[in-house]
Amino acid sequence: MTVTLDEEVPTLVTLSWVTEDAVVSFVEFGEGQFERTSATEAEATTEHSRTLVGLAADTQYSFRVSDSTVTDAFTTGSLPPALPSFVVTGDAGAGTGWMATTLVGALRVPVLIDRQGRITWWHLGDGDQLGPRAIVSAGGTGMVTNRALGVYSREKAGEAAIIRIPWAGPGVEETSIPAHTHDFVEHQDGTLAALRYVVDVVDGESVVGNQLVEVAPDGSERVVWSAFDEFDPRALPQQAADSGWTHANALDYLPEDDTYLVSLHSFRTIGKIRRSTGELLWAFGGRVNTFTFGHPAEQMRRSHQFQWLDGGLLAFDNGDVDRRHSCVSEFRIDEAAQTAERVWSYQQEPTQYLPALGDVHRLADGSTLVVWSMLGQIERVDPAGNVLWSMSAPLGSGLGYVSLVESLDR
Repeated sequence: MTVTLDEEVPTLVTLSWVTEDAVVSFVEFGEGQFERTSATEAEATTEHSRTLVGLAADTQYSFRVSDSTVTDAFTTGSLPPALPSFVVTGDAGAGTGWMATTLVGALRVPVLIDRQGRITWWHLGDGDQLGPRAIVSAGGTGMVTNRALGVYSREKAGEAAIIRIPWAGPGVEETSIPAHTHDFVEHQDGTLAALRYVVDVVDGESVVGNQLVEVAPDGSERVVWSAFDEFDPRALPQQAADSGWTHANALDYLPEDDTYLVSLHSFRTIGKIRRSTGELLWAFGGRVNTFTFGHPAEQMRRSHQFQWLDGGLLAFDNGDVDRRHSCVSEFRIDEAAQTAERVWSYQQEPTQYLPALGDVHRLADGSTLVVWSMLGQIERVDPAGNVLWSMSAPLGSGLGYVSLVESLDR
């Protein structure tokens, strides 16, 4: 048995071994107990190798291979000094799992964090334009992150890209998406859907809007939706406090009906777009609202990330200069009747105002994971608003959007 720690990320461990007969094998491993099982080899062989991902630094793990009763152990390497340590309190909830995100602030790095608040994977060196999104790739072979514009810059537009990073070794691949901003989605076939800025001249003035584009694995690109095709800047002029006319800042894909949800921060709305045709099916709240709310004051002020629930929407509402506090709101939605009612909300006490970023996830047990991005905090709260678990970064370290990862062993 050979145990190899990756030179760049020494929490990545490759186990290699040889058997006399050709067999299909896998590895059981864990901290003391065998909580995890690696992916099973695709075919029988005498030379075996499994790379284990999502391990904590400076930690001893026990392991055994499936065709042996012998138990062995290894110890992972250390984190780079530049990476922060998180303070965790409370109960993270049942099961394992990880959070893929980016560190934002002085250090911008895509990371994978476990439920104990330990960084288990990272990639240094993407520069100060690293965007807020990081996900595990559709094939499970590494991470996908973005180099994105926060606000439009003609000088930096050509640097924007979506970056595929393998767990270990060389092979970083970049897909250029000029003027890409904030968020993207990777489909199972490798197609990338991304938000980007686009500039048009209206009555002699440059107006910065957005498009939703898809880039296929062969590099071909198509525009799914454009703000300029949907709205008229003359009828809906940019407001003084807005950073761009529409300022799209968050994107999700709903496979059940093949649609996208897009947050338009400047319009204070979330729109639902049919993927195949680019039709805007509805707009939730704000300047182009198509819904009737139980009470007008229930509408969100300005949102970032969100989660579509069965019959509802959960969203991180940043607030604005008039309502200077951020919160999470859950709405019951009837898409056919175009009606909405706020049924739950949560905010910190004392209240916090985050003008940028923020994310939220409803968990299987009914609790809610709230990402206070610019504070570098994540909370798990119950329906009564009690904090069950929290994770806090040191001062100066923020977090981007968070993608939840249930398994890395595939």
